[in-house]
Order: sequence, then structure tokens, then C-alpha cells
Amino acid sequence: MVNDEENSKSSNVEESQSVTPWAVSASAGKIDYDKLIDQFGCTLLDQASLNRVQRLTSRLPHVFLRRFIFFAHRDFNEILDAYERGHKFYLYTGRGPSSEALHLGHLIPFMFTKYLQEAFKVPLVIQLTDDEKCMWKNLSVEETQRLGRENAKDIIACGFDVSKTFIFSDFDYVGGPFYQNMVKISTCVPLDKVQETFGFTGEDYIGKIGFPSVQAAPSFSSSFPHLFNGRKNIRCLIPCAVDQDPYFRITRDVAPRLGYLKPSLIESSTFPALQGETGKMLSSDPNYAIYVTDSAKEIRNKIMKYAFSGGQDTIEKQRQLGANLEVDVAFKYLSYFLEDDDELEQIKKAYGSGEMLTGEVKKRLAEVLIELIEKHRLARAAVTKEMVDAFMADRIFPNMVKKENIRVNDNLDEVQTVSTSDDQLESQPLDSSLIDRVQRLSSRPPHACLRRNVFCAHRDLDKVLDSYEQGEEFYLFTGLRPCSALNLGHLVQFMFAKYLQDAFDVPLVIQLSDDENFMWNDLSVEESRRLARENAKDIIACGFDISKTFIFSNFDYIGRSFYQNIAKVANCVTLNKVRGIFGFTSEDHIGKYSFPPVQAVPSFPSSFPHLFTSMENLRCLIPCAIDQDPYFRMTRDVAPRLGYHKPSLIESTFFPALQGENGKMSASDPNSAIYVTDSAEEIRNKIMKYAFSGEQDTIEKQRQFGANLEVDISIKYLSFFLEDDDELEQIKKAYASGEMLSIEVKERLVDVLVELVERHRRARAAVTDDVVDAFMAVRPLVYMFD
Repeated sequence: MVNDEENSKSSNVEESQSVTPWAVSASAGKIDYDKLIDQFGCTLLDQASLNRVQRLTSRLPHVFLRRFIFFAHRDFNEILDAYERGHKFYLYTGRGPSSEALHLGHLIPFMFTKYLQEAFKVPLVIQLTDDEKCMWKNLSVEETQRLGRENAKDIIACGFDVSKTFIFSDFDYVGGPFYQNMVKISTCVPLDKVQETFGFTGEDYIGKIGFPSVQAAPSFSSSFPHLFNGRKNIRCLIPCAVDQDPYFRITRDVAPRLGYLKPSLIESSTFPALQGETGKMLSSDPNYAIYVTDSAKEIRNKIMKYAFSGGQDTIEKQRQLGANLEVDVAFKYLSYFLEDDDELEQIKKAYGSGEMLTGEVKKRLAEVLIELIEKHRLARAAVTKEMVDAFMADRIFPNMVKKENIRVNDNLDEVQTVSTSDDQLESQPLDSSLIDRVQRLSSRPPHACLRRNVFCAHRDLDKVLDSYEQGEEFYLFTGLRPCSALNLGHLVQFMFAKYLQDAFDVPLVIQLSDDENFMWNDLSVEESRRLARENAKDIIACGFDISKTFIFSNFDYIGRSFYQNIAKVANCVTLNKVRGIFGFTSEDHIGKYSFPPVQAVPSFPSSFPHLFTSMENLRCLIPCAIDQDPYFRMTRDVAPRLGYHKPSLIESTFFPALQGENGKMSASDPNSAIYVTDSAEEIRNKIMKYAFSGEQDTIEKQRQFGANLEVDISIKYLSFFLEDDDELEQIKKAYASGEMLSIEVKERLVDVLVELVERHRRARAAVTDDVVDAFMAVRPLVYMFD
């Protein structure tokens, strides 16, 4: 049987139009997509598929689906079939970084991919083909790498979930299994096939000839062993413009020969240039494109001056005959970006009948695009270098790592699910049933951080609750790397740990990793130890029970049983494993490689024989921020091999910096953090000056549209620290509707935080050196021997 891909012809559709990954043109005035589909061999997307998407995701299909902007597919139904059977898939899309900023055409696949990620709750890989642009655009390696990182900021600003998104540049990432797949693909594709598909000639560089294998490789999950924990046959769905189809026809031809599943595609029409639908919007011609960096004035000018009109050449004719909507670019753009279906239909009817003039349609388009780009600009401004690093960091996607593997038969017609014995280390969302169970077992209302989903994920919390319900004890473990002063982000985990200690009446160990501070921050041993004791005062001020709490510093406590466990853990974790989890390189000193076991062993009660005599199998629950998860994934992997219970985790989101939620509050940046040592005046100044606002840019717009609560830091902080649920809900409602202004919300936040910090300051002032000594004394916790 001949594959549809093998039967596909060149990407030239007669002489009247040309569609390649690098250029799209049509002399007849518009692209004939029916002919293109016939030549490419893809399938039209139908209403039945849209209805199925809505049923499976329980949400209205994206506007790009409802209006069939994404209009064609390859095996999309197979993705939906697998998803309905409970099998995950991943998304793959990309960007060739050839300019400083994205234009509207570039935004389309990312806006749609964000919808798919949220609707299906699946991971995403985004390829930055800096190598392609080096070869095609004659840019230096360094320049394409720089442009790649700049473009990554625009991509991140679209709102992707960092826990489910991996952005990589080819220059930085290609190697290992990815490179192996490139070689495998290239040995399956003859030169004449590439020349036929892409139109390459003998004058093209061999780099171009080899590039299709680079763009094909991300279609196979085995190219990302660090993301998918070695699983090789996870299905892939590629949202892209139809001009990228030639790459993936080759990919789909090759896949079965390599023992892989064919990637599925969902394809959009090309986004037209301002001058008309004969071609796509190009970065190389600024007058063809509207950029995300364009000012409101530039956007308005480009639309009014360059947007090709389907209106008649006189007002009289327009009133009489109406506009030709098939070629009108302003109307085409509104079809992409005007969310309201009813308004779009009204404009379509009025403009097509002559009731509306071109100037009116262009004016509405300018309003829509100015609002869209201003939102994007605000989101991009909040993307930091650290956030780009986080999206581009090698790590496992937890939601793809399950206690099952997908094994594909030789004929690829059947997919079987088989059990695995390895711990696949999957974090689970913290759902309402667990929160209800916590309330029932503790006989007290859940903490605000639970009610409001601040602590949002867990590992085996249900096992701890099962044991507790059966009358078995557990203990808590949390910690801190000593710093000059605690900020609000540090307080969150200690406030929550205190709630857990009080609610379940259990012991707590708190690790002060002064050795880590010594190794990472280049401080002396003495200064690290001093900071640890100062921080202990702030921790004690949170109100922990001394009879149930042991605080220790690594420099002071490590030895004997604790050190024996460090050696045991270190003997179970390879250097490659540590590199894979933490991204260490050969330039990092061996102290950093040795530290993960130090943070792991407080998870095991045998590390504290003076606390838990003959209680080696006591379970441990670790409340922590989700960025600490890599340490404890490793710990959970090692535990059974040492004969210990795996520690359970309950994990919080990052506490956002004042400047925005794209990073966590950092003690290294005083303007990103509010410290427990800050005065009332300093707190007020920081909130008023630095707290990122989701308010509209004018009072009039705020009254009309309300604030964007998703990005507003004052609302985020109130969600952490305002105890009264009813008041918080009232503020959110009033602020989102425009009834409240940002200044009013910030004033309330100031009141809450000044009261919180002042209360903490008074409690800390009462903590003496003798009290610190008592908490850090090596002694039995009497409670555990009752």
C-alpha cells in the first residue's frame, strides 16, 4: 500500500501559486487551499472533529477552530482516539529566529498551541531553529542564538505552563538521542526526495539538504529522553501552518521504518501579508507585517495605509455593491483576532452589503490589534532571563511519567499498555477530595494555602493520610538555605508547615543548609553558620512547638547516622543521574555533586536516631515549593533500594516576585522581595512602585474592562496572606469588574503585609539565643515516646 505522503507531489500547485516553508505566493489573488490539500494529500477538518474536541476537553473550541483557520489535518482523529482511551500525547511546534520580534503571523501557532496545551493538559516542545536561520539568512551563530532567546521571551509571554513546556534551540540542544534520530532519519531520505519536496538545487549548501532531519526529529519522543523518561512511542501532534507540511510529509514517510508512530498534524492557512492574500506575512519586509513591538500609532498607520481593501473604489459603489470579503485583509485579520463571533458576523454582513465602509472596518481592526499587542507587551516585559532559563532547562515532564509504557507493535496498528516496576515519579494535582480528607482527619478548616490551591501538587500524600488514619505517626521535614533575611516567599512554607504540625500534632525537622550556602554563594563557613542561627530566629518566630521541633544546621549536625545515610544515597546515584536532574556540568565542583544526598537524607527517620529511636519506618511528609521537587524525585527513587519508605511531598507554586509571576521572589534581588525586616514605609514603597499591576492603562479603561487578575501581583499576594475568604472574593470581583482601582487593592495589601510583618517582628524580638539553642539541641522529642 502506498502512503499518502509518498503519493504527494511537489509543494508547487500549478504555476499560479507556490507554497514552500520559505515563501508563499499566488498570482490569482489568493491561495487555492482545495487544490493545495489535493496536492499535499491532507484531510479537511470537519465539524464532527470540532464537536469531538469540545466533548473531550469540556470547553468551547478555539476561535481558530470555530472559523476553520486551522482547516486541515493528518491523523488528528487518531490522536483523539488515543486520548479518549486514556493515552497522553505531546505537542510540538517551533520558530525560526530571524528577527528581534515576532509578527502577528508568528503568534498564530503559539496562541493555538497554548489552547491545545490547556484544553488537553499535555506537554509541549518548542524548537528554535537557530541553525536553520544561520544557513538560510546568513546570520552568525551567536546572532541566531541571541535572537532565539529574544524570541523565546515572546513565546513565553503567550502564557505557556513552564511545568509542561520545554523550549530548546538547536545549537544548544542537538546531540545524544536527538542527533541519533537525525542520523536515522537522514539515512531514510534520498537526495532526490528532498529536491522534489523542497526544490533544492546543486547550488544549495549541504546544510540545507540535511536540515529536514533536524525539524523532523522532535516529532519522536525518543529525541527527549530527559522529558519523557525514556518513553519512545508517545504520540505527537504538530500544530503548524500548511506551508510547513512538506517537512512532516517526509517525517511521516520515515516514521514506520524507524519503528515510530507517525506524528499527527493540524494545519492552518497562511497568515496573509497586509498587501493582500497573494502571500504570507514576512519578517523581511516591515511594511508587510505588524510586529508585537509596534506602537499603537504604527499599527494604526500600517493598517490604514497598507491593508489591502476589498471595498469598492468609491463610497457610492461601496454602498451599492458592498465589499469583496474574500480579498479584504482587514476583515481577514478580524477573523483571526476578534473573539466575539456575533460582532464578527455583524461586521461581515454590514461590510459585505455596503452598510460599513473600509475605514470603519480598519478602525475596528486597529482597536483589536492595539489591545492584543499591548497585552502581549505587558506579558513579555515580565519575562526574565531566569524564566527563559527555566523553560529551556532539561528536566522530566512529571505528567508524562506514569507507571506504564506504550509499546508499539512492529506493524504499528496496535498499542499495548504494559506495567513497569520502576518508580516513574509522577506528581499529582492536589484535588478537593484530599483537602476534604485533611479537614476530616485534622478536625480543623484547611489552611488558606490549601483552600486557594497555593499548595497545588503532591506525591503520595494519600499514603501519609492512609497511615495516619490507621493510627501510625509521621513527621514533617522542611528547610532553608540561610540568607541575610527571610522574605515573604520563605515565610509561606514555614507558615504552612506550622499549620500541618498543629493540625496533625506531629514532629518537625527543619534543615538549615549552611553547607549549601557555603558552596553556592562563596561565603565563609563562619558566615554561613551565623546566618543559619539568625534565620532560625525568624523560623521560630512563626510559632513552632519546641517539644515537637528540631532545627539543625548541616555544618553542626552531620555525622554518624546522618552521614551514613548520605554515603548510602551517594552510592545509589550516578554522576550522570545528578547531571540529568540538576544540569551540573564538568565546570561545577564536586561539592555541588555531593550535596543532593545531604538534602535527601532528612527524609529518612534513621538519620535522627536521637529523635526517632527504633522508628526507621516512620513516614515523612515534605511541604516545599515545587522547585525543590528534583531533590526529592531522586530521594524517592533511592528510598526502596535502601529499605526506606519513599517520602511524600506536598508542593506549592512559586511565590512570585513583585515585578511579575514569571519568577519567584529572590533574596538576591531586593526590589523583587519584601523582607521580614522591611519597615512599614519600605513595604508601602515596594508595593506601590514595583508590584506588577493587571490594571488597564487608563482609569477609563479600567472602569470599562476591569483588571487582569491572572497577572496582578497585589491580588496574588492577597491570595496568600488575606485570611478572610469573603473579603478576598469581594476584592477580586470589584477589581475585575472595574469597580476598584489598582491603588485601592495595593492599599489593602499594604495593610495586610504591614500587620503580618509587624506581628512577625514582635515575635522574633522575643526569640533569644537560649531559645535558638533549645530548638537546635540534640535531644529526644518527648512527644514521640508518649
